[in-house]
Amino acid sequence: MTLADTKYRTLIVEDDPDSCEALARLLRRVGHDVECATSAGEALVKLEEWAPDCVLLDLMLPDASGGLVLRKIRNTQLNCRVAVVTAAHEQSLILKHATAFNPDAVFNKPLDYTKLKDWLAD
Repeated sequence: MTLADTKYRTLIVEDDPDSCEALARLLRRVGHDVECATSAGEALVKLEEWAPDCVLLDLMLPDASGGLVLRKIRNTQLNCRVAVVTAAHEQSLILKHATAFNPDAVFNKPLDYTKLKDWLAD
């Protein structure tokens, strides 16, 4: 397999199915294998079973905060980059809690796809 054949595994954790599918289509076009999780619980299972290289993480999920997922990634030292994708304002407690676990990037909704693609290419 050559480097050009290498696909990155990206887990999108987003409870809105339309947003997840639009983002998944974009990532597939730039060479990523993509899985979606619609809850924190589902994300935790996919992290363990699928071992993504990158996680795009919504913070407001139906069963728990996305910060819980980020904490698990950091505490178990999973080898993946994590970008928080959120509509929460800068002073939000949910965002402050998540940033305490050092996400690799924070993107505000509505998502700027050019900035996301640039970050993924780094």
